[in-house]
Amino acid sequence: MKQDFGAVIRARRNALGMNQSRLAEEAGVSRNAVAGWETGHSRPDLGTVPSLCQALGISIEAFFGLETPRNEEDN
Repeated sequence: MKQDFGAVIRARRNALGMNQSRLAEEAGVSRNAVAGWETGHSRPDLGTVPSLCQALGISIEAFFGLETPRNEEDN
């Protein structure tokens, strides 16, 4: 299954009440970069992913769709 990075970025940004300019500033990229990611015209490069995830308040694993739900029995 292909990860839709644009949808992940947009959904999380909206959940945080951020506009594209604020996310761009916090991630150290241009607003055009954020817009390109969200529309699917481009994807963030690997060097940008850590700062993007930090700005979005998510783990790198969650960004790539690699986190698995925890079982209640694991607690």
